[in-house]
Amino acid sequence: MSKVSIQGIGCVTPWGNEINQVYQSWIQGNIETYNVADFEPSKYFKYKGIKHISKTTKMALSSTWLALQDYAGDYRAWDKERVGVFVGNSIGYLNEVYEFLDVAYEQGADFVSPKKFTNTVLNNIPGWVSIVFGIKGINLLLQNGVTSSLDAIEAASMYLNNHVIDYAIVIGADETKGPILENNIDKKFNIISESSVSFVLSREEINSNYGYLEVLDTWQDYKINEKDYFTKINKVLSGKTFEHAFYGSGNFLDTCSPSILNDYARETSNTYSVFGNTLSVSSLIKAMLALKKQGNHIVLDANQIGNKGLMAVYKGVKE
Repeated sequence: MSKVSIQGIGCVTPWGNEINQVYQSWIQGNIETYNVADFEPSKYFKYKGIKHISKTTKMALSSTWLALQDYAGDYRAWDKERVGVFVGNSIGYLNEVYEFLDVAYEQGADFVSPKKFTNTVLNNIPGWVSIVFGIKGINLLLQNGVTSSLDAIEAASMYLNNHVIDYAIVIGADETKGPILENNIDKKFNIISESSVSFVLSREEINSNYGYLEVLDTWQDYKINEKDYFTKINKVLSGKTFEHAFYGSGNFLDTCSPSILNDYARETSNTYSVFGNTLSVSSLIKAMLALKKQGNHIVLDANQIGNKGLMAVYKGVKE
């Protein structure tokens, strides 16, 4: 797949709202929180009618506003019919669905607030981003676990490189309503982090001070098979070399990924070991970290069962 150019980045995370802050937190490894505390969207933008929407959607709107401010031009001059919104989300809406249905079941439908209904709709996030920023092109939500934002980048790349749109806003967003402990296959307890990251993308021919992304491949496995996993990665990366490989999806595959990635990268880093499970935002956080290092890098995200993907990150010059 052809490269796409990064035109702006915005993030709302427990570790800061700038790419440098997130990078320094990763380097230092001194993570004390996995929640975006005291979050208030009015710190970033003002828009009437968003009081009752979910925290996930509010974070997505805020990180998108930051990304649009980071964009070197004036996004208000875009042809809004040629701009698309592509969102990766994993569990962010589940709390809203539960709370909505809990009231309906326990107290009856008359006690359900109609203002809360839209929070239960799957495309709530891209819909609100389109409304707030006046975007009239495609809006799409993908829910594929930790590969959600990587799959969103792949979809955006297809629309951009087929000249259906000129700009894409790609977002990964998830909330937890408190750090959630989950049991994984190894019976270990893992922290899940909430955050939102937005990238403004264009076609490759538009210069970028950040760098470029290229989804090398995405695929699906419906069983745990290390041999097939290694064979697929070898096929995708054959003949390529990278400075750094970023992996870490919070499952069994994290234990075997380094052994194959070491064949194609000088260094490897498990982002999960510092940030915990960043859910649908995982690939965008890895891409942000890669952009702070010199050279070209590889991002691997893999659900233990289901979608998996590899993405190359080519460094620009912005510091």
